[in-house]
Amino acid sequence: MTGVTEHADDGLLELSVEAGEASCVLRLSGELDVYTTARLRAALTQQLVDEGRVHVVVDLTGVTFLDSSGLGTLVRAQRQARGLRGSFAVVCGEGPVLRVMSLTGLTHVLRVHDTLEAATAELPRR
Repeated sequence: MTGVTEHADDGLLELSVEAGEASCVLRLSGELDVYTTARLRAALTQQLVDEGRVHVVVDLTGVTFLDSSGLGTLVRAQRQARGLRGSFAVVCGEGPVLRVMSLTGLTHVLRVHDTLEAATAELPRR
């Protein structure tokens, strides 16, 4: 990874992007809900489409609240990454985010890791 390319904090959601040649890690902290998903969607589109970084890891370990709009954004991003012949994974340890993902069955749909190290180990080395 080359370093942080973006960092934004609106008081509800903090988002930073660490980008490499064909991959990126988006780190989130705060609430991922109907009010903040537009920022995540925009960052994902910028990385996947505009920058061509088709291997994406979204780190949710700092997320304290996740609603259905956040879940939908993650599923759409995975579909988009796969459509571009890339990969998509999320990171979330024990807690409310993993509980929501488990209850909705998304742990069987999304590639979920408990650590960032495990998720980034799967990224292509370029």
